Amino acid sequence: SRPAQIVRPAVLLAAAGFQGRPSGFQVVPMRARAGAGRSAGAARARPLEEKPQVGLKALGSYEKVLETFKRYDTDRNGSMSFKEMHKLMCDLNPGRWTEADSDRLLPLVDKNRNGNIDVNEFIAFIFEGNDSATTSAPAGMSQYEKVLQQFRLFDSNRNGTLDKAEFTRLMSSLQPGRWSVQATEMVFQAVDLNNSGEVDMDELVAYLFGVPKELQNNAQKKHGHGPLLIIEFVIGPGNPESFVQQMANRWKKDFGDEVAVSRIIKKDVKGIMRVSTRNGEIVFWDDASMLPFRPNPFLTMESLKAWLDDMSRRHMPRLLSGTKAVGRSMSKESHPAGAV
Repeated sequence: SRPAQIVRPAVLLAAAGFQGRPSGFQVVPMRARAGAGRSAGAARARPLEEKPQVGLKALGSYEKVLETFKRYDTDRNGSMSFKEMHKLMCDLNPGRWTEADSDRLLPLVDKNRNGNIDVNEFIAFIFEGNDSATTSAPAGMSQYEKVLQQFRLFDSNRNGTLDKAEFTRLMSSLQPGRWSVQATEMVFQAVDLNNSGEVDMDELVAYLFGVPKELQNNAQKKHGHGPLLIIEFVIGPGNPESFVQQMANRWKKDFGDEVAVSRIIKKDVKGIMRVSTRNGEIVFWDDASMLPFRPNPFLTMESLKAWLDDMSRRHMPRLLSGTKAVGRSMSKESHPAGAV
């Protein structure tokens, strides 16, 4: 039998092509850009965060961050030099990045001040606020976010996957006193959906939070299947309904029919109260538990666009990948090799 599972949680817009503003929300205009009308040299001296440039956080998921680090660590010494970091930033911002920008960025990432960026510094900067040297999770973090944080923490060799020892340490952290090496031996093969001998983040999330049966069935169909991911909104009436529809349109453009949106509309709610998926098991935003500890991502156009980009670059591809992996695994079980 399967060992005790992790305790699961209970059950954007103008810049991303949206129009209007959330009902009851104040949209804070961006500050006037510093240095307007100055010389080109003065403009380059503006604070880094005020420049319309692509930052490291735009790299996306943990796996893509690791892949990018390895690609730009051209001498394979396990750290990124100023030159290598500068090349990365220039590639992210063709024609819009200078050595002065890199001079300002390096000390923000290089925490030990040795002039190079190691992979842990790189990851800590990109996932700032979600990573820690300890196993304790920051207040207001959802169970899903905690699992992602712990995965990054226990991937000790930074290869983007967990071997059995790393998996055991992670599960022991999530379920202190209730996990053992024996428990890992019992479930590891089931978690490792592609039989690679290691567990990636998509597989871990699918195991811990489950994939609804309907989505599993859809994933097994080669053509004409329904959605593989449903984003669930709890919202107020009026403008929020329109904004959610525009998000759905954006995601349909990005992911086709693989992503759908469901809505629960409550008359006593203003704006967007909760965003989740997999029948509420994975929570992306929840007013009640998160608002006391972090800014509301739906307050400004800038924060809203950042939230939408994060969903599209990191979370949705991961969850789609996990659902497809479950579907492939089920198909193999239904049609084993050599079966007539």
